[in-house]
Amino acid sequence: MKNTSSTPSVLKFQSFFSRTVGQIVLGVTGIVYANQLWMSPLDKVVGVGLTAFGAIAAVAALCFTMASCLTSLEERQPTLYAGEKFFHSSLLLIQTIFIRFAGDSLASMQFIQGVEWLHRAVGGLASFAATITGAVATWFSIWGFQSLNDFLWQRYEKWREELIEKKKEK
Repeated sequence: MKNTSSTPSVLKFQSFFSRTVGQIVLGVTGIVYANQLWMSPLDKVVGVGLTAFGAIAAVAALCFTMASCLTSLEERQPTLYAGEKFFHSSLLLIQTIFIRFAGDSLASMQFIQGVEWLHRAVGGLASFAATITGAVATWFSIWGFQSLNDFLWQRYEKWREELIEKKKEK
């Protein structure tokens, strides 16, 4: 039976699928989080935000660690770029929580609660600022993901071609 996982057409499909689905999933996740920032109370946003922060920060750390293991600057650049984008995204995700917390804290002040339009304005501005910041964090995550995933697929394809050449030489 033929091993179809090593054929070039299957490999190209896997590469395309991985790259495309990954970006779509990150985009949809970012949209859902941004919507939660706008619509949900702070206590529901914090858990999701901290989880996203931890995951993105861990990927940034992996990128920076991987870059130190690579020998050439050409190989290091995509992983450093991805690490920087993931790191920046993680900082922005923490900012979204801080913005919402600050907005909710201000909106709960007695003076602001007494003025309806001011109360709505503070809450709305904080939600808007957090949502925009979350959208930018998502954008940076997608850039980092694209850079890292493309780099890893290129390395795999190169490794695979070298392996096939070695087998032909024998």
